[in-house]
Amino acid sequence: MHVIVHVGLVLIACSASVNSLSDSSSTFDELRALIQSAEVNETIKAEFKEHFKAWDALDTSPNLSKFTCQPVSDSVERATSVHRLRPEDIDVVAAIGDSITAGCGSNALAAPGILREWRGLSWSIGGDKSIDEGVFTIPNMLKKFNPKVKGFSTGTIPVFSQGIFTKKAGLNMAVSGAKAGNILTQAKNLVKKMSEGNPVPVDIHNDWKLVTLFIGGNDLCAYCKDEDAYSHATYQHHLNETLNYLRDNLPRTLVNVVPMLDLTQLSEMNGELVCGLLHRLFCKCGSYPTSDVARQVLVQEAVEYSESIIDLIDKENSFDRGDDFTVVAQPFLVNQRLPSTASGKPDLSYFAPDCFHFSVRGHATSAQALWNNMFEPAGRKRLSWYRDEGWNCPTSSNPYIFTYGNSDSFSSNHAAHEKNMMKQTANRHSPRQNFGSGLQRVEQTSLPDRDESHAGSQSVAPMVVGIIAGVVVLAVLLAMLTANIKKKKREISDTENSALL
Repeated sequence: MHVIVHVGLVLIACSASVNSLSDSSSTFDELRALIQSAEVNETIKAEFKEHFKAWDALDTSPNLSKFTCQPVSDSVERATSVHRLRPEDIDVVAAIGDSITAGCGSNALAAPGILREWRGLSWSIGGDKSIDEGVFTIPNMLKKFNPKVKGFSTGTIPVFSQGIFTKKAGLNMAVSGAKAGNILTQAKNLVKKMSEGNPVPVDIHNDWKLVTLFIGGNDLCAYCKDEDAYSHATYQHHLNETLNYLRDNLPRTLVNVVPMLDLTQLSEMNGELVCGLLHRLFCKCGSYPTSDVARQVLVQEAVEYSESIIDLIDKENSFDRGDDFTVVAQPFLVNQRLPSTASGKPDLSYFAPDCFHFSVRGHATSAQALWNNMFEPAGRKRLSWYRDEGWNCPTSSNPYIFTYGNSDSFSSNHAAHEKNMMKQTANRHSPRQNFGSGLQRVEQTSLPDRDESHAGSQSVAPMVVGIIAGVVVLAVLLAMLTANIKKKKREISDTENSALL
């Protein structure tokens, strides 16, 4: 199948704001057939072929040191407080999020791969193979402490193939294209699955659960189009209702909330022709801001997103339910810069071939950064990941995952300290050297979760409009790319002619 056909599918599938695209595989099949029927532009086909050839040559395997953490106590006594929770106490893992957590394109070696979700490799919830076999994920790290941990996702499935309803998904509720407005539905699906023991048996009242929530990239990518709909206040509202729902329905749970990073960094990859094209479609607000003022506004809004998380958690400890439930912000992306090569260019090995999602290396480094944040006291958590940082492990003196309830001896005013550190981001443009996977991303529009009770009630009209709009967008992009390529060739030709004269 032609490379451009696959890329066309990704462009439309990831950018269409059509609910019905997630409702049936037949819609995706119709979209596939429509794009395949379009005339293939040989010039653009060659450009994309070169793009994937270059990506295929990259080493995207994890480049982390050996994971050496292990249990520090022989005690088999079960934890009775979320503030005294050890890795070996965690029975169940789960996740809420978007295409990053779904693992979109992470192990792609060619165009077809970016049409798949590699859920088993996802940084926060994947459970393929083991950490000794080079798959660095939070569940695989936890397996070193509790081999019976469950809920992780495995394998790979096509994008938009009802991933959360498959057995492979485990308790990975992430939906590609999701925004903050979709996560309450994901939380409800999660509670339902746990209550029904689907796909793994869960003792919802007695099992200790670790839930990781990462959302907001798609909201920020759409911010310049509707500042009210995607403001930090709206983002905070959606987080608040979701965390309240989890608090009221999931006992014995620790929730990791991972704040966002500065998406304007995407523009640093625009020099690569195909990356620049995809960025313009997926996240124009971040990668092509209309002015320096617009860029700074989005940087500040990303900081406000992060601060809104801290404000929510800090407000009278509203999400603490005694020893039974708590929420912790893990801010390793807040000050993160894009990884770079020795020459100072963006290190594309941390990204999938679509230039947005994490590669296997990107997922591994994100998993390491999250793990290390979990074992840093509140108020002293690092706001970025750096190369060769090693591993934070539980110790005999501090064997527990840090929460706001057990960090007081380390930082008396953790919330104020974290917010002050985050504020520095808006006025700072750190050099990328010495930093790792500041990765994020992706689709510009949302794809709400599937509600099975309404699965058959979607209107055909929005689907048709979405398909037509997708084809128009693709045609425009192809024309732009062709013109750009021809222009460059003319410039090269003129230069050569001038040299001859």
